Amino acid sequence: MIAVAWFIAALACLFGSAFALERTYAKRQAKLGRFICKYNDYEIARRLFRREIWEGQTEMQLLDSRGEPMKKNRMLATASQEEWIYNPPGFGRDGLQVTLVDGLVAGWGSTTLRPVEEKALRVV
Repeated sequence: MIAVAWFIAALACLFGSAFALERTYAKRQAKLGRFICKYNDYEIARRLFRREIWEGQTEMQLLDSRGEPMKKNRMLATASQEEWIYNPPGFGRDGLQVTLVDGLVAGWGSTTLRPVEEKALRVV
């Protein structure tokens, strides 16, 4: 009797997992389909779906690819240049910094935590 209950529970878990995977797959396909319709270009849609960043990517494409940044810094020298910070750096990880010029991606790289100044660590 207990073996039958375990078997039924295992089947329910298996079918539940399969259903969840199917729903996830359907959501991913729908997202790719929305990108294809929006940009009318399969290659751009594929790159956005894979969360890629490339030079010349528009601001809207970057938002579709990566979402809203955690922080936006407008450069004081020129009003047309911005830095978007994704995933601010933390312990054991680098952040992502994307530079936009005139609304297009001009470069990106990692940001790291700056070392704390030595005098701030001294005990008086």
